[in-house]
Amino acid sequence: MSQLKKIFLFLFLYLIPFPLFIMPSGSIFQGKSTDEDAFSLPISLIILIFVYIINPKYINNIFKGHKAFLFFIVISLISFLLTVFRSNDFNSLLLIISILPVVLSYGIGVEVLKKTNLDLFFLPNLVSDFIKITFFICLLHIISSFINFGISGSFAVRGDDGFFGLFSIYQKVTYYPTVISVVFIFALYSNFKTKYLICSVIFLNIMIIGSRESMVMCLFGLFSVLYYNRLKKKNIKNLFYLILISLSSLFLMLNSEKISFENEFVFVRKINNLIAKGDYTAGREGAIFEVFSESGDDFNLLVGTGYSMTLGDFRSPHNQYLEIFLRSGIIGLVFFMLVVFFALKAIYLIVKKNRFNKFFETYYSISVGFLAILLLSFNINTPIRTPFSSIFVGLLLGIILNLKFDYKSGKLLN
Repeated sequence: MSQLKKIFLFLFLYLIPFPLFIMPSGSIFQGKSTDEDAFSLPISLIILIFVYIINPKYINNIFKGHKAFLFFIVISLISFLLTVFRSNDFNSLLLIISILPVVLSYGIGVEVLKKTNLDLFFLPNLVSDFIKITFFICLLHIISSFINFGISGSFAVRGDDGFFGLFSIYQKVTYYPTVISVVFIFALYSNFKTKYLICSVIFLNIMIIGSRESMVMCLFGLFSVLYYNRLKKKNIKNLFYLILISLSSLFLMLNSEKISFENEFVFVRKINNLIAKGDYTAGREGAIFEVFSESGDDFNLLVGTGYSMTLGDFRSPHNQYLEIFLRSGIIGLVFFMLVVFFALKAIYLIVKKNRFNKFFETYYSISVGFLAILLLSFNINTPIRTPFSSIFVGLLLGIILNLKFDYKSGKLLN
């Protein structure tokens, strides 16, 4: 049984980057908008549930982990129970999608740290494998897109949604670009000889998809390397080559009509729409106003709406912090901000006090990637509410929040 437990755990970890979704009918979700979209579950979540069934001891990791995270989960559950008592119109599936993936993967993140203590190479190897798997998926998506739509056509239609009949990049359901942009940041700090090739392929894939959020996160990662090299007093020549490639790619996209591409890139259309409309929040401001101005009687300032569906399915302000406020009120938001505070504190201590740690690059890359999520992704989208990205965020939370420090020196004890 112990060998089976190990196989399932590793299977879950290595399936995290795969945007493979299973619909209730058992078929593979391929990015087409249907009524089953919201209830399609990533294969990684299905395997994760099996991990807990086979080895329920991981539940202890949730209770023994960081108290701020535990309190936030308790408040979220209380908000749901209050919804049950206050209204007959609630959706328990929304609770499952919003809470279960991040909680269960958080417990595995705590376990990853324990295994790192036993095997110093466990975490660096896991990050390296994430990079390799993501590179493979991105390359597969690019090839599939070029075969089906041609080079310029791929940029015009966001590439192939369900590539080779397996994976899906449909952004509103999978948040695939959010995850690969964080892995792009991991790759920037890797020791692969082909590091810049890997980064270029992932970046090219993000350009094809046309995700503004992911593009900004990638640029955040690129400029974070400037600070890192200054911190470590390293040569930054190769980084400038990568930035030059990125800026050249953006220039080509923004001037696609002048260089006679047949179709305008999706990313270009989005930028042009922002400029034309003058709404640089891309509709987020309007969504926030609509959600909170129409909340009505089902919104309680202290505990939010819970999971009331009075105003329709899956309404969202497109902001993770405001989503938490909507669902669990001021109380839930306070505890969530405590989680964010302790995560930022851990990131600060890693960067300032551990630059001579043997695996500093690994911890630093995770810190920068998670910082991009906190500062950028959480202010643009709601990655915790989507199972694919939620699993990834939960794993990172489990690692970052449960790092052990000597608080006098700030040195890592893990």
